[in-house]
Amino acid sequence: MLRAVFFDLDGVLCNISQFHYLSWKSIAQKFKFDLSLKKNEKLKGLNRKESLNKILSWADVQLAEARKEELIKEKNNHYLRLIDSMAPEDLHNGALMLFQNLRENSVKIGLGASTNHAIRVLDKLDCITEFDAIVDGNMVSNPKPHGEVYELLLQKLQLTANECIVIEDSLKGIESSRRAKIQCIVVGDIRSENSKTNVHSLEELNFKTISKLLS
Repeated sequence: MLRAVFFDLDGVLCNISQFHYLSWKSIAQKFKFDLSLKKNEKLKGLNRKESLNKILSWADVQLAEARKEELIKEKNNHYLRLIDSMAPEDLHNGALMLFQNLRENSVKIGLGASTNHAIRVLDKLDCITEFDAIVDGNMVSNPKPHGEVYELLLQKLQLTANECIVIEDSLKGIESSRRAKIQCIVVGDIRSENSKTNVHSLEELNFKTISKLLS
């Protein structure tokens, strides 16, 4: 029986990865380096210091550690300003209707996010009250693809893995759900052994369609 649905944040409920790109691009421009989308792909999975060092190496620039710390802080402030520019309209189509439909059927709603700023994002999207439990990057020692994010959600809601489904959009997220032994619905075209089905939009999902996948 379906008791809870766990949502990833970036790519499933909204798009915030673009803000990291724009923030790093702004830093790169200080050194007359144009950070392309292709190059930006190589930054994914790196922490802030590793990302900056990668950009500096591409730009053939060497800096003192103190200056690096200033740039990291500047990048983060830029990123947060972009988050603060978000509005409820940035919540992906179908999300609110799905939340409502799940609630009508007594299904709990959880958020399993990688970012440290999930609460801030949800506040800007005006949907924080929709969630019965939230786990983000501040609450885990092991980020995705480790299963800790979803294992903590199970603990918070006192549920078992076979009572829940995860909605993800990335290979790391899908692997995280697999390690937590929770079945996964994928938004997008990524295929995986642990993905129960793929959809193009949350508008394709409701309590009945998700319950059928769990059975």
